[in-house]
Amino acid sequence: MPDFRGSSWVSLTVLTLVAALAGCSSPRTDDKQPDNLDQSIRSFDFKNALWLDYPVDEAPALLQLKLEDGKFLGSINSPSSHGEIHTYELSGSPVFADVDGDGDEDAALALQSADQGGLLSWYIWIWQDGSAQQLHYPFYRHSRCDAGETEVHPAEAGFRVSTFLKSRQAACAEPPTKSYQYVVGLRDSYPVRVRPIPGAPDKDCFAEGMKEAAVRSPVTARVAPEEAAPEIEEAKVYDRVEVFATGQNFLLARLTTSGQTSCGWVRRSAITDRETLEE
Repeated sequence: MPDFRGSSWVSLTVLTLVAALAGCSSPRTDDKQPDNLDQSIRSFDFKNALWLDYPVDEAPALLQLKLEDGKFLGSINSPSSHGEIHTYELSGSPVFADVDGDGDEDAALALQSADQGGLLSWYIWIWQDGSAQQLHYPFYRHSRCDAGETEVHPAEAGFRVSTFLKSRQAACAEPPTKSYQYVVGLRDSYPVRVRPIPGAPDKDCFAEGMKEAAVRSPVTARVAPEEAAPEIEEAKVYDRVEVFATGQNFLLARLTTSGQTSCGWVRRSAITDRETLEE
């Protein structure tokens, strides 16, 4: 796991679907954790640690936040911030599970931003070499407009997310329409969806509002919008590719072949029809 603690900013090189609106589904009870896990990470001071926050607009650098008593208020010296004042705070309590299978508990925590539409981001911290190290890419995000309660619980070799989906075209005041569960694990220092189908962890992949796209095949899809991120599988020809149109270099894609649908990030240059790329 890279050590990001020595600089003021860091370059980015580095379904079950059921109709429900009353609340998140109850967490599964069959995800038992081993009894002999090392729990040293529980003594780590997350409230006064150096945190990373992943940009939402493909900015060239991660934001670094030195929390004090679980909060941050101030400017951030980075190429993506330009001195603006940012406000963050930890939300809720840590959740613990052995996500990397090394016999030590790891942690999942939520970082809430008062900026960017009230963005809530869940990050994994792994216990390594006697300290907690944060994975720089979030495994879950939602904004104020997403609404609905989200729960994260320990799962076998990962964390189970129970949340809600709404169409990307829906108005902010509209409620979500479907509940959604998945399990995230770890691969090459990136969070990945491991169940029900391996792929990128981003929940929006299964929301309504994607556009079918013509692509250059075979397609390479990654677990995060970075060249350094692992491929979800070898490049292949998909029966159907759907994407969210943005101006970014990577697009979140829903990939279907032989009746099985997965999620991944594909390069914008892989899309051959310009109409699909219009936001």
